[in-house]
Amino acid sequence: MQKLIKALLSDAPTATGSHQHSPSVEAAGESLPKLAPRPVRADEVFDAAPLRSQLASEAKKSKTQSSAAKKQIARLAQQVAERLASCGWAVLDGLFDSSESAAVRAEMEQLEPHFHASEIWVGHQAAVGAQMTMPDIRGDRVLWMCGHHPQRSSTPWSHANTSQSGSDFAPGEDPHALQPCSSSIRQTAREETAKPSLRTGGARRVQPSERWLNRHLSGMLDAMDALVLGLKEAPNTGRCANLADRSDAMLAVYPETGARFQRHVDNTAGDGRRLTFLCYMNEEWGATDGGELCVHPTGSQPVLVAPAAGRLALFFADAMPHEVLPARRHRYSVNVWYYDTEERARAEHEAATRGRIGGGTGAAPISDADNAAAKGFLQQVLGGGNGRPAERAELERLANEAERLPSGAAHVVAQVTMGSRAAPDVKPTDVAASLRAMVPAALDALRGDLSVMRTS
Repeated sequence: MQKLIKALLSDAPTATGSHQHSPSVEAAGESLPKLAPRPVRADEVFDAAPLRSQLASEAKKSKTQSSAAKKQIARLAQQVAERLASCGWAVLDGLFDSSESAAVRAEMEQLEPHFHASEIWVGHQAAVGAQMTMPDIRGDRVLWMCGHHPQRSSTPWSHANTSQSGSDFAPGEDPHALQPCSSSIRQTAREETAKPSLRTGGARRVQPSERWLNRHLSGMLDAMDALVLGLKEAPNTGRCANLADRSDAMLAVYPETGARFQRHVDNTAGDGRRLTFLCYMNEEWGATDGGELCVHPTGSQPVLVAPAAGRLALFFADAMPHEVLPARRHRYSVNVWYYDTEERARAEHEAATRGRIGGGTGAAPISDADNAAAKGFLQQVLGGGNGRPAERAELERLANEAERLPSGAAHVVAQVTMGSRAAPDVKPTDVAASLRAMVPAALDALRGDLSVMRTS
């Protein structure tokens, strides 16, 4: 019974759903490399200077300068493509100077009161499981930002993001500006930053400055987009050849209380995410501050990447195990994921026709109500005990709760606890019977496995 539950941060339940980053956590007991991690070497870090032409402070360039910048970016992209092909990861330094880093961080700090605790996806499949907050596994706080996607109508590179439509915005709002995806947060953030003269009734006219309300963050995304466009167009680009569009941007902060993110892989169910791209804005980050990104290349020594200001890190979202070590200082980052065209199309088709991505057939889509009920039940299973040995009465209580689950929620719980062994027509009474068949020591072992995974 020790393996009944594995917290798997697999993928989003739908290709365009709200769970935009749900990676797969490796459970305790799996075979992990024994090699000690090493810091990234200076000769492994590329110079991001060519990308500075995309920043807001560098935006006004002559045609000659712009042409030269494009050539420099193309050369840099080729180097990064070769590194990704050989190692699966790449690091660049020097995107910001200190003032630019401070400006980006200030925009994040302005929004930080609206960040929320991140969640992990508990389940064996992308569409079957529950979003749960487990800060010992994943301790960052995040905010999703919509808008400001790379739009280049003359190429198939990208298009406006489909996660929102015009109806999601109030009259006068600019759907192309980089703003929080949540309409309520957008309104609150706008009120916090608006001048008194702008707080008038009726339809609100878009102010010239609104599109660049988060202009330093927008410039940073422009730089990241420019490099990935270069990767797509580079000769011998390999697995980056079909990149097209990206996710919304996820702002993240790891509190200085030791927040971490356990070793995981971002895309384990084929949701289309091919490349993970991060940017950091943490000035004077020291060796004792922790919070390093640690990538685990197959068969190689793990590599530590400190989250220094102006540093960029890329790796394959579907192949590179990685983790964030405990942070001893407030740690800021921005994450985006770039999609592979073909895999993304398959994922969207699966989501539309089967209600899930990556594995499983024949089951009906899982409703939000079913997921909520399953989440509440799993929280009871995983959160009980409080260090005390389990008792038969506790198993009976959980079994009684299971009998009251909706059928869809029972299916979710069965998939989480039994994976591929779960029958597609599992009933609440089946879940209850499984619990009654357990002995208290088995429930202790189950919780012990999860505890080891959360603190390893």
